[in-house]
Amino acid sequence: MLTQNKRISPILAPAVAIMNRLKYPQKFALISLCFAIPLATVMFFLISEMNDRIEFSEKEIIGDAYLRPLRKLLEHVPSARSLAHSYAKGQITLRPELIELQSIIDQDFQELLSAEKQYGKILNTSSRLNVLSENWKFLKNKTLSLEASDTDTLYGKVIGDIRALVSHAGDTSNLILDPDLDSYYLMDSVLLKLPEGVDLVSRTSFFAQSILERGSMTAEEKAELITLTGLVRSNSEATRAGLQVGFRNNPAQNLKPALEEPVQNAVAQTEELLKAIDAEILDAPQLTTTQESLEALTRKTLEKDFSLWDRTVAELDGLLRTRIDGFERKKRLVEVISVLMLALVGYLLVGFYRAVMNTVSGLQEASDAMIQGNLTGSVSLETRDELGPVVQSFNNIARGLVEAKEKYRGIFENAVEGIFQSTSDGKFISVNPAMAQILGYKNEDEMINNISAISNQLYVDPSRRMEFIRTMQEEGAVTKFESQAYRKRRHYDLDFRKGACRLRCAAQSTLLRREH
Repeated sequence: MLTQNKRISPILAPAVAIMNRLKYPQKFALISLCFAIPLATVMFFLISEMNDRIEFSEKEIIGDAYLRPLRKLLEHVPSARSLAHSYAKGQITLRPELIELQSIIDQDFQELLSAEKQYGKILNTSSRLNVLSENWKFLKNKTLSLEASDTDTLYGKVIGDIRALVSHAGDTSNLILDPDLDSYYLMDSVLLKLPEGVDLVSRTSFFAQSILERGSMTAEEKAELITLTGLVRSNSEATRAGLQVGFRNNPAQNLKPALEEPVQNAVAQTEELLKAIDAEILDAPQLTTTQESLEALTRKTLEKDFSLWDRTVAELDGLLRTRIDGFERKKRLVEVISVLMLALVGYLLVGFYRAVMNTVSGLQEASDAMIQGNLTGSVSLETRDELGPVVQSFNNIARGLVEAKEKYRGIFENAVEGIFQSTSDGKFISVNPAMAQILGYKNEDEMINNISAISNQLYVDPSRRMEFIRTMQEEGAVTKFESQAYRKRRHYDLDFRKGACRLRCAAQSTLLRREH
């Protein structure tokens, strides 16, 4: 056996050693596992990241849902404050309107409690809502019997609790952490700017009405009113500027058509209110305007602000749902591509295995045929990979063996000396023409068919046959071995030249093994 060992790099030696000890299915399984583990790890973290972003945005939508009843409280509680203050000042005719507004606020709290049942555990708002609810219940029961100053203080405390709950819901619902510019500035308006603007407008209007109620204004009150109107104007401009940034950074370009008009209306109405306060209170030599006209202007301003809030929170929900849908589509796409790629890889691995095994089977069948003496077969291969040279080498060997066989056959059949092959149990395998002619047979087939026990039918002295076999087994080769052999027409006299001939034998142990 000839072996050729090529030098293997020490780095590759362990891998080669492992592969040499594995069958092809095991090799494929090992390599596939080495690819599958990191791929599965990457896919796990990628899909986990998408799920986290989906969950993040879904929590923001929960925050929007929780803010809706709070927005109603921010609208109705300041109105109740104004009515309660006027009632405490002696306008008892406002009692039915005040009681009706308190009933509306109770309905707002019922909506808020319903939202709390759904989202309270997620947003962790239970303790703050309980404080707010208890304060409102106390204020509602005491409203008709409180002094004006106490009314203002308690209503201010409830409004402060509402705004604190709005901020808390924004923090725990991820709204304050929104990652996209368009949705971030919508969140900023819904969560911070508009609630603050509504509160500033209400405080400014209430303070201005208290001045009108007295009919005079001190220097300190004028300075405070100027400060309040400046804050209102600054908040209005900041709200408009923030939403404009959101418009510019909106990939779908659908925010500006939906919100530009409500923004302009809210800003314009706020400016109208501020101009009225400037002209009729701050800059007027005498206070001639009425509380009713200022209150109507304030109510109209708040309506525009809350209308903008409603439109903005609806658009914010739309952006968040679009973002969630986008992540869902990406996740499904990644999953589908991963499954298809894994199926394709599995398909190709099976195909590769079958292609290799088909080649191996072809080589094995051809080698079995060669062992049985059929040297005419060859292996055909459709692949162009590294197995092609192996098959080509095998076919070259087969052709070489065929040529050698033909050469041997030519020598065997044309030799002037007798040549034969036999098995150890005394049967001929092959006989050349010279051998048959020497022993008096017409051809080789006649000789093979007539002699079935070489020891007795061919050898004059059967023990010579056994001696020949023993020498082959012990020494591996026989040379210059002579014995007498019978011809076809036997003569039993001692003149072997008439009835027998002398055989001179030489053989190698490989020949004997082949005879077996």
